[in-house]
Order: sequence, then structure tokens, then C-alpha cells
Amino acid sequence: MFGDTNCRYTRADDDLKSLFVDRLDMRDVWIEKIRKGVYPEKGGEALLGVSGETSANNEVVDKIFYRRGACITLNPTSYKVENSYFTDTEGNQLSDHYAISANFSYTRDNSMVYSDLWGGSGGIAFNFLRNPSPTFSRPVSVGFFGRAEADFDKIGAICKASE
Repeated sequence: MFGDTNCRYTRADDDLKSLFVDRLDMRDVWIEKIRKGVYPEKGGEALLGVSGETSANNEVVDKIFYRRGACITLNPTSYKVENSYFTDTEGNQLSDHYAISANFSYTRDNSMVYSDLWGGSGGIAFNFLRNPSPTFSRPVSVGFFGRAEADFDKIGAICKASE
């Protein structure tokens, strides 16, 4: 899952790590590849650095999250701020944010086998995988939204714990 979260780990009012990353057992590629697994201090100084550089001094609000599953292990192999790739013919950025990218390798657990993921004639999917949800999580409702003015320039998600 990736996109503009409008959150920074250093912002005191942003609970991205506890409400999203920890609760859903997600991993952030920037944290793993650039920060070597160390999250910035919540409420600490913003890690703005120089715009467009990938370094431990630059946290962007755009994030790439992933989660491992029972049959597959994802491993990020790179993280990059694309400061020249996502541009028009004159070299201008196509967005108010630099694009980010990541590459992954994966390994499969061949001891587990998926059945047809679209279900049988009744349309009910079935497999022998255990529920990968953390036991401490509660149901979460997610709403997606977008904004289009001259161009489609915003997409986001609202994540809220269900009562």
C-alpha cells in the first residue's frame, strides 16, 4: 500500500505508527531501507533535509507499506525518491511531491498451497491459510477519497477503528 499519508512520524499529533503500522503489522520501506529499522522520535524535529534526496535526514509524507503473508515473504531491496523520473518534457515535477519507488524480492512457502482464490461454483473463496490479522487488532473501516481540479491531484485513505 502506498500513497500520500499526510503524516510524519515526527509529528506529535500523527499516530501513523501505532494506529496503522503496528495495529496492522505493516512495514514501512523507508524505515527499513533508509533508517535501518529505527523510527524517528515522535514529537521530534522534522526530518526535512534537502527536498528530493533519500537520506535519513529527509522524511516525506508519501509512504510505501507492505505486509508479509503466510505463503509469501516480501523483502524490500531498494527505496528511492524519484527526483527526475516523474517529470514532464521540461523536467518539471508532475506533482507537488517527488514520486517514490521501491523494489521487492519475495520467497514463497511451498508447504502452503492456495486453492482457487475466486471460489468454486458458489463463488466462495477458500484456502488453508490462517487469519494473518494481529490478535490485538479491531476491525478498521477505511474510506478512500480523491480530488480532481485541473488534474487528478489527490487520493487518500481515512482509517478509523470500528467500535
